[in-house]
Amino acid sequence: MPLTRADVGTLACPACGGSLRVRVDADRDAGTYGDRILDAGSLDCDRCTRRWPIEHGVPQLCDDAEVGGLDRLLRPIYDFIAPYHDLGVEIALRVLQFPDFGASRDRYIERLALGALRPHADGSPVRILEVGVGAGANMPLLARALPRGTAGELWGVDYSRGMLRQAAWRLRRTPVRLLLADAHALPFPDASFDRVFHVGGINGYRDIRRALTEMARVARPDTPIVVVDEELDPHRSNWLFHRLAFDAITFFDPNPHAPRELVPPGAYDVAVTPVSRFYYCLTFRVGAAATQRTPSPPPPPPTPDDGADAERTPPMPIDTILNAAQLAILRAQFDPAEMNAVMGAPLPAAYPACEPYLETIGDLFYGGVSGDTSGSPLSAKNRERCLVAILSTRGAGFNLALHMYMAIALDVSPKEVVHIALLAGTYTGIDNFAGATATAAKTFTVLATVATTGIARAANVFTALALAFPA
Repeated sequence: MPLTRADVGTLACPACGGSLRVRVDADRDAGTYGDRILDAGSLDCDRCTRRWPIEHGVPQLCDDAEVGGLDRLLRPIYDFIAPYHDLGVEIALRVLQFPDFGASRDRYIERLALGALRPHADGSPVRILEVGVGAGANMPLLARALPRGTAGELWGVDYSRGMLRQAAWRLRRTPVRLLLADAHALPFPDASFDRVFHVGGINGYRDIRRALTEMARVARPDTPIVVVDEELDPHRSNWLFHRLAFDAITFFDPNPHAPRELVPPGAYDVAVTPVSRFYYCLTFRVGAAATQRTPSPPPPPPTPDDGADAERTPPMPIDTILNAAQLAILRAQFDPAEMNAVMGAPLPAAYPACEPYLETIGDLFYGGVSGDTSGSPLSAKNRERCLVAILSTRGAGFNLALHMYMAIALDVSPKEVVHIALLAGTYTGIDNFAGATATAAKTFTVLATVATTGIARAANVFTALALAFPA
């Protein structure tokens, strides 16, 4: 639903909390909405005089200069994957978490207790806010779960323009107000919403404590606040397949878990429950004292790397296959010239399935017939990163395994190699995801076996991988 003039009263300047005035360049009749839709112009703050533009009907209430850290890294990724996000979530994650993925949404929607909402005595609508609305998949569920006869407004904010465009298209028949905004500085007055929730992104936020405090601030006192994100359910038996897949979708977080320790002071009814194999649900409430805008505290200083994290965080599944000593042997005995010779003529002859990739790969990444890579903008490590991603989208089997090995030999970490492969597979289909998962697990097992023998030259690795991945 496009934002109207009347909706501006629900907003506040994200920089200072001041009230906003509409400066319209273009608007139009809202038809059934009974107001004027804001297509272009700005929202100007009465207090700090900041001007927030309106672009294509969406207020741009995010200070891009303040988006830093991991958020700055992830933002263009979200922009890029927005058209494929629903496919990846609805298909890939559904298969990975079978049989309970569909039920997970029902479980966290239930935590919002929407059935307990009642009309306000003053006639104002109940308001529900999703922080990090993404492509908007939750909004139709919320609309259906509202009690009959209760007038409600659905609001969604996200800092990814690509995701908001996708949400606007998906929700074109669902009345949802969408805003570009940063979860660390929500553009609403204190105590504005009857329910506040977030799904699937807070583990990657640059300041989780601040984001939780903002959610509490804009929530009415004592209302449920629901936060859902990744945590591998410790109460289940998780196979290697599950652990590798979980590492892929949480590549940005060394210790994905429910941030119970970061809820605002004074929070009560704090509870963490698993809603699926890969996701937790954190719920809490806050009293009136927490629903007041206060200066955001600076994030805590980083702690020295004294090895304590290694004791608190269980080893990555990859480490249980290919350990540090074996990795050192593989890298010490890797010779790029020998690898080129091994991969040259024998590869397409012995493995015809690889041939379609070789000419293109040779031209783009290895300088073609001349072999001159001096003008390439890619380093050897980045070239192998690219090739792992490309081949993971094609179910390339043996060829993918070889480039995983070469990336590792060129000092790309095994953890990163697996993340690249599985992320590429996730967003290109179930077959590719399953293939990347199987190839990764088998490749690391083979490399560990070769390294254990102490003879891990390129020719030995090539032969071992060829036996593991027959044409």
